[in-house]
Amino acid sequence: MTTFDSLSSPRKWVVRLGGGLFAFLLAGHFTLACLSAANIPISKVIKNATATKLLLVYQYLSGTGNNFGFFAPGVISMLKVSYEIQSQGKKIGEGVITSENDEVSLRMHNLTQQFWTASKKPEVRRSFAASIAGKLFSQYPRAEKVKLTIHSYALPSMAQYREGQRPSWEKNYETTFDKKSGT
Repeated sequence: MTTFDSLSSPRKWVVRLGGGLFAFLLAGHFTLACLSAANIPISKVIKNATATKLLLVYQYLSGTGNNFGFFAPGVISMLKVSYEIQSQGKKIGEGVITSENDEVSLRMHNLTQQFWTASKKPEVRRSFAASIAGKLFSQYPRAEKVKLTIHSYALPSMAQYREGQRPSWEKNYETTFDKKSGT
């Protein structure tokens, strides 16, 4: 005579194995996230180059390689660069510097972050702004002036947020380049 329990025992074994496998994978996922948050490279923990590459791909795809710096105090604010183009005293163009190409957008974001970290070096900021202005002058041949404005996304503290203050874009830097005078 066959009982229900004896028929279902292979099923229970599969469920237990699956649960154990899930727990193992979950522990691995959290371990990778913790290593990333602690800024410990995988290559220091795992010496096998192939395994390291596979785990780096997994970190990239899952987000566990993010370093989670956005939780740190003093984290760099999100920035945007806007511009206004003038010719003969009239505005002929304006916009925000961005790209539809994700790779270009990422590179622009990195450059903009460098601008933020150079806040105590006005010559570096000016050089960065001049580079952007030069590109805009080449895109708008009739342009006489280019005004660049860099806004930072200001996040209030939790106490300020409870009092009703909300995140907002604040002007961080503004400069104008004149094609005629070269400044």
